[in-house]
Parts: sequence; structure tokens; C-alpha cells
Amino acid sequence: MVEGRADKAVCEDRFIDSIWKGVDLTGGAECAAFVAEYRLSRIQNVCQGAQIRSDRTGEPMPAFSLQTCRAALAPRPSPAKPAVVAEQRAPAPDVAVPGLDEKAIARVVDANWRSIGRDCSEVAPRSRSHEPLNVTVTVTLDVAAAGEVRQVAVRARGYPDLERCIERSVRAWVFPAAERDTEVGIPLVFAGQ
Repeated sequence: MVEGRADKAVCEDRFIDSIWKGVDLTGGAECAAFVAEYRLSRIQNVCQGAQIRSDRTGEPMPAFSLQTCRAALAPRPSPAKPAVVAEQRAPAPDVAVPGLDEKAIARVVDANWRSIGRDCSEVAPRSRSHEPLNVTVTVTLDVAAAGEVRQVAVRARGYPDLERCIERSVRAWVFPAAERDTEVGIPLVFAGQ
């Protein structure tokens, strides 16, 4: 926040946390002006993660999360087409090439997520009281068609050492080969000590 105004990145993080936790944490009107500017890929990733968590636990997705994901991911109107077009080209065939499916992603995450706790225990957030300290972490991976992790982005607000450690740990994961690159979003709650 700067001079009483909301910061776009902080608002986007609150929006993502809201979807994951199922309650509105955005702060209301101060963040409303930024909603159209949020990165759609991040929203898609956390919505997918919330759905996967719901499927695994058997618990329904919170109503707030479900409504927010539907609204945020609804098709946005495209800009008006120009009135005069000099050259008309035939549209390219719309052939979807499959990337990794949810089951393949879930198998790799299930097989490897414990490595984060093992590798990052030294930089785990510590609580000053006796209550456990949990940190919401969003991991976004760019997985090449061959299955190797090409890029990793980790958001653990306020814990840069934890972000770097998780990034190093996740870079070693190997996914099955797919026909195209895939962006994978993994929402986590890192339980500190």
C-alpha cells in the first residue's frame, strides 16, 4: 500500500488467497479497480488447484471460490473488429495439442511434494508462540514437452528464502512427456515450526 492506495500486486495476492481459502480477503473496494488486470494464468492455476484439492478430499469447493473462479475465468468481450479489412485469411484450423493432464500432474506432485519439506526445513518459517505457522505458497511451473521443469515461479509472501528453496526443490521434479509445454499451478500450505 502506498499513501492509502492499494498496490496491484498485493491485491492480486489477496485475490489468489481468497480463492484458495474460500473467503473474501481482498479488502473490498480498494482492490476492485485492479481485478481486470490480474494475470489470468495465475487465477486459472489456483482455481485448478482448489478443484484438485476438492476432488482429493471429497469436500465441495467453497461457494465463494467456485463463484469467484467462474466470474474471473468467464470469457471477456473481445475488442470490436475493424470495419474495413483489406485482406481476409482463412482461419487456421483449431487443433488442440494435449499437454499434461491433471492425473499425470497429480501423480508427480504426490510423489514429490514431501521433498519440499525435507529440503526446506532449515528455512521454514518459525513461530514465536507455540502455535504452528502456516504459509500459503503458490508454485507455477513451466514444464517442457519432454517433461523437465523449465521455469519455476514461487510466491510465499514475505519469505524469500523459502521461495528460493522451494524453487530449487521443484526444479528437480520430472513430469511425463506430453505433446506440448504445459503450465502447472500448485497451491501449497507450508507448515512451519
